Amino acid sequence: MGQFPCPANGEVTTRYTFPWGCDKVKKVKFFLAIIGIVSFLGIIIVLILTMREKNPPPPPVPENPQGADVVIDNFNYTSTNEQGVVEWQLKADKASYFQDKKMVSFKGVHATFYSKEGRTFTIQGDTGILNTEAKDFELSGNVTGTSSDGYKFRTELLKYIAEKNQARTDEKVFLESPQFQLEGTGMILDVKEQKLFLVKNVKAKAKK
Repeated sequence: MGQFPCPANGEVTTRYTFPWGCDKVKKVKFFLAIIGIVSFLGIIIVLILTMREKNPPPPPVPENPQGADVVIDNFNYTSTNEQGVVEWQLKADKASYFQDKKMVSFKGVHATFYSKEGRTFTIQGDTGILNTEAKDFELSGNVTGTSSDGYKFRTELLKYIAEKNQARTDEKVFLESPQFQLEGTGMILDVKEQKLFLVKNVKAKAKK
């Protein structure tokens, strides 16, 4: 697959990802730190590295939430790094805590990620599961996201793996900015590196 340098910023993109040319390729400051897909081979490498060691899925949500040790309205959970800096914050309309399973099931979910530069990325979904030991969580149902720079996405399922500081999905994804629209199947968002990859079936459209 052919590649070409974008003189404006020196980055390399695939031809089919941005048919309107390099002059309209924008670098996204947080949610899309690098627009689109670097190359087909690069995508394969990323997938191999990120999926070689799959984390075990969190326990399924019990059918009877009344079995929870604690049920909390207006739930708020904050995750910090070793230096005590907040990395992300999770809020929910209702949360059910199951101590023996080290998990929380919740409804009406809102999660916010914080970068070292002060930028934020917020996602929300109908339901979710938080693994309190691994700090991984999963959102499902009408999952949407918005960056502080005005970029948006939507999908039906999104998993966040705390150890790798990555959010990803195998579902169809729709991305939007003031300049363009993107869609594809499968997404990997590296929060630490501030890079996003669409895995396959990528389509792009420039806004007039």
